[in-house]
Amino acid sequence: TRVLDAIGEAFVTFDAGWRYTHVNWKAAQLLGRDAASLLGRVPWEEFPGSVGSPAHAAHLRAAAEQRPITIESYHAPWDRWY
Repeated sequence: TRVLDAIGEAFVTFDAGWRYTHVNWKAAQLLGRDAASLLGRVPWEEFPGSVGSPAHAAHLRAAAEQRPITIESYHAPWDRWY
């Protein structure tokens, strides 16, 4: 946990049910939420505007193919590029 919290990039982990199991400080900052409030929650329920987005599709594809996926995507609800 210390190592994951120390990295300067946003980092999250999920369990098999897509519930957050870890959210580091940078990810919490980008998501605009307290990390603890996301643990055990499903991102598609917490951020329904992301369903159908390129990031959503990339998450599903990465899980299905069991490999990393890299994308750049504009997320209109937060007016940010990810």
